[in-house]
Amino acid sequence: MVSALVDVVLADLSHLAGELHQQVDDHSLRRSSAILRRLLVDNDLQKAWKAAGRPRQPLILATTLEPILAAVPQGKIALAAAGGALYQGMGLMGMLEVGYVMPVAEMESIRAKGILRQQLPLDRYVGSTTMIVHGTSVSRRVLIKYVANKLGGAHFDPRRQSDAESKAFRLLDYVGETYQLAGKNAVYFELLAIGQALVMSTSIRAWLGLPPPEGPFAAA
Repeated sequence: MVSALVDVVLADLSHLAGELHQQVDDHSLRRSSAILRRLLVDNDLQKAWKAAGRPRQPLILATTLEPILAAVPQGKIALAAAGGALYQGMGLMGMLEVGYVMPVAEMESIRAKGILRQQLPLDRYVGSTTMIVHGTSVSRRVLIKYVANKLGGAHFDPRRQSDAESKAFRLLDYVGETYQLAGKNAVYFELLAIGQALVMSTSIRAWLGLPPPEGPFAAA
């Protein structure tokens, strides 16, 4: 049973590594969301990682919203997105729209700080914020569940949702209908960023026998 789980997880990771490229369309991302849910929300990746005798947890290079949150009160944020995906030759890390007229000096201060990227253990990565919508934080875990459960056609019973998750799903409905990032539906762009960060992780690639990442996915 243990070896079967490891085999399935390795096969799923290999599939995602080939699927989540710069030309991927939203339908492919929707289908991939079910795999990401099993790996990251249902925790199959960490279970297989431990079963295979790997040390601790995989490390994921994450784009974070911490510099934005340090500069702008969260309640004044209309939309912030961590991003970090490569799509059709474009890379986007960090997007911010606020609900007030931001002074030039404040804009320049945020721009000067740049976007923070840090290596996070898997559990912290999955629980970390990927978007802020109308002042409400949405974690990577919730965004994956939203695409897999609500957009992906998987079995989904909204009666089992918490009030907080129901609110997040409504906010993500709004984001998907309203925003694009790098020419892609903003929700799917964030899902692509999550998937690419996973399969370009140095830890994961070493387990798959793949070379370490290069370019924007290479750890500093």
